[in-house]
Amino acid sequence: MLHRALYAAFDRVPSAKGAAIHIAHAVRALERAAGNTLLACVADGRLPEGEHEGGIEVMRLGAGAPDLVERVRAYRRGLAAVLEARRGSLRVCHFRDPWSGIPILEAHGQRGRFATVYEVNGLPSIEMPYRFPAIAARTLERIRAMEQRCLAEADHILTPSATLARNLERICAGMGVAPARITVIPNGADRLKAGGRPHDAPRRYFLYFGALQPWQGVGAAIAALPRIADLGIALVICSSQPPAIGRALMARARRLGVAGRVHWRHELSREELAPWIAHAVASLAPLTETPRNLEQGCCPLKILESMAAGTPVIASDLAPVRELVAHGEHGLLVRAGRPELLGRAMRALADDPAARDAMGRRARERMRRDYTWAGIEQRLERWYRREVLGTRRPSWRMSPAPTN
Repeated sequence: MLHRALYAAFDRVPSAKGAAIHIAHAVRALERAAGNTLLACVADGRLPEGEHEGGIEVMRLGAGAPDLVERVRAYRRGLAAVLEARRGSLRVCHFRDPWSGIPILEAHGQRGRFATVYEVNGLPSIEMPYRFPAIAARTLERIRAMEQRCLAEADHILTPSATLARNLERICAGMGVAPARITVIPNGADRLKAGGRPHDAPRRYFLYFGALQPWQGVGAAIAALPRIADLGIALVICSSQPPAIGRALMARARRLGVAGRVHWRHELSREELAPWIAHAVASLAPLTETPRNLEQGCCPLKILESMAAGTPVIASDLAPVRELVAHGEHGLLVRAGRPELLGRAMRALADDPAARDAMGRRARERMRRDYTWAGIEQRLERWYRREVLGTRRPSWRMSPAPTN
């Protein structure tokens, strides 16, 4: 297959993570705009190293690497080989992370004639200390230098969050790079077919679904349960990760005496997750007040998918969340890291089904109006055609995000 576009991501695709969902939609938009597209992602030992469907080919790189460092090295070597083999056909190379960006920028600087897009959904220099607390300062400095090179040299910068865009503008201005090259196009969500209530669901429950990294604040949701003990409502945690990842949270629930009211489900498919979202009293997104969420910003798919299902959201009152949720309109916003306030909001929605249903209806309408994946794909496709693949230099105009 002669590839006109490359989308490179140091992620596993497909997977239950929100990143994989976003990647799948973005690659479709890129293929419609540019033609045959290669998705280069990370091998996980379970999926085939190569497959294709229509004008999209998937190549999984780094198979057999024993640890993260070797996986990064193997992935970068594989990506460099991919670029070398396709240097005459590519018109655009889109990358999501510095591990992908450096090989692409090196190929672009040597002999490439393709446009480059750096999609910033997160900054590893901010995220990695949370995942790897023992990471060395020198390593973080190297990662930060890679990020800055990607920001400085990419033709276009794409991000799903206005909060993150503002932070990137500050970083770019400090490097003497025109911040106006940043474009904001948010994530999307569609209403999943929920079907009937899960047969093993508690009678009434609040729901958290997604990954369990510390910045997600799941511990605050568990700590809120004693404050609504009289209501007899459970907390269901649908983790996108295996049970071992949640052991510390399980131990916290035992210490608080609420382990019997916390119900765990792990690595559900989208189809299995949908009824849990649809039948919850509310969905919880208790993001922590940390640099990972405050400086970086995010566009959490768990919030969008809950709203698309017509399920109101109780979330931390942070800038990136306020881009999506208006307090009292689509759910309730509470101060991050305050289980007593989270519990109060949970009680308010549990006690007022009419208000809860009205918030859910307004949330679903907002998603239908501004955030369907079909609409987001169309925005991406138009942006690729007009700004990235056009014959003129980019205009560097920001694509406005929907407002509340």
